[in-house]
Amino acid sequence: MSNDSDKARVQSVRILLLEDIVSDAELIEAALAEAGVDFVSLRVETGEAFSRALDDFRPDIILSDFSLPSFDGRTALTMVQQRCPATPMVMVTGAIGDERAVELLKAGARDYVLKNHLVRLPSAVRRALAEAEETRQRQAAQQALRESEEKFRSLAENLPDMVVRYDLDCRRTYVNPAFEWELEIPAGEALEVAAGTHWRGSISAPDYRARLREVMATGIPADLTLSWLRSADGGMVDHAIRIVAERGPDGRIKGALAIGRNITALVEARHQLEESRTQLRALAARREAAREEERRRIARELHDELGQQLSALRFGVSLIDYQFGDQQPRIRGATAKLLDMVDKTIQVTRDVSSSLRPGVLDMGIVPALEWLAEEFSRHTGIRCELKVPQGEIQIDEDLAIAVFRIAQESLTNAARHAKAGNIQITFECDAGSYVLEVKDDGVGFDVSAPRKKTSFGLVGIRERVLATGGEVVVSSAPGCGTVVGVRIPMAAGKKDES
Repeated sequence: MSNDSDKARVQSVRILLLEDIVSDAELIEAALAEAGVDFVSLRVETGEAFSRALDDFRPDIILSDFSLPSFDGRTALTMVQQRCPATPMVMVTGAIGDERAVELLKAGARDYVLKNHLVRLPSAVRRALAEAEETRQRQAAQQALRESEEKFRSLAENLPDMVVRYDLDCRRTYVNPAFEWELEIPAGEALEVAAGTHWRGSISAPDYRARLREVMATGIPADLTLSWLRSADGGMVDHAIRIVAERGPDGRIKGALAIGRNITALVEARHQLEESRTQLRALAARREAAREEERRRIARELHDELGQQLSALRFGVSLIDYQFGDQQPRIRGATAKLLDMVDKTIQVTRDVSSSLRPGVLDMGIVPALEWLAEEFSRHTGIRCELKVPQGEIQIDEDLAIAVFRIAQESLTNAARHAKAGNIQITFECDAGSYVLEVKDDGVGFDVSAPRKKTSFGLVGIRERVLATGGEVVVSSAPGCGTVVGVRIPMAAGKKDES
């Protein structure tokens, strides 16, 4: 069988026979072939040939006699253990005694088979090959695990983020230097103790262990934010922590890995940004209140002062027409022109006064919205319908102004961009809130698309709503119209009063 093709050599078991008697070697090969073992073999009988065959033939298994004229199985076994310890070696020999057989097995031989009982040889070969393959796979897995562990530690030791390993009992089995620095716990005190020892976190130790157990039980990662009290300066540091399950080579969960990043600067920046936004909104609200008050004052002066002056002027012109118009046609013509001009000026004054602050607001929010819908339809030609519940709606004056201005801005946006034919305004009270909805049947738009830098309509509405502690939702899609929904808590007005 030593003349098989190269393809057979690749697929077959390579057997190195250390045997000086050709007939014994043939009997060994016959026993294996009869048992269906697919193999190619190479027979050698000297130490030099054996050594060369280990490198050139690269056997899968070695079958060795114990006693040879110029070599012996014990020396061959030692050579194999030193040069290719993963290759199994089975002794196929005459009677050597139990004591020597045990010695060979202890030295590394996988089995020994007597030449007068070769029927046992095929099973011994298969078992030795199976054990050797299992050993190779185990060693490969262990090597891969060692390499993986080395890479993990090399990475973890140099990360600025905390890295902690836990076993199934929530005991720490590894902490990196960043953990020691961030939490001020030396590795010697942190390892092999349950999570929660030396605990100064914002989450209680039992709750943290419960999160670890949940991740290890389900395999689903968990994210949490942990604030930690530093003993050095008494300050708090914030960490974003992600916990994932760790699995062994068999795929079963063997523990958990927690990675924590110091986000103290980010949290502080977020707080400062939120505080800045709050201050800006408060400033914007105060500015808007001042503008509203200025509008009220100017509107009142236009209505009262200028309106009275114009009325007096009209009365004077009418008096001149009455006294001299009949005798002087030219005077009547002039007074008629003056009266027409005065009437137009009075109307412009009323329009300006109403645009600044409609006097109808003093009558309540419902009449104000009715006036707004009518004026919008009159100026744009777009049908505008108002839906309100029966009866008067009690609302704080500041909130009424906010609702009116939000509705006014929504209508302005619709007139500019929607190309709508119908608009519906709905205002009602619901579950302790005032609910305003402005709906149009226009072209709509993609709410997720970036806004133009010069577009402030929706921004203004959103800021007005946020200033009242409410919320706004804009729903739209190309070709589907737009709905601006606003919900303002009734308590916002009482809060402002306090």
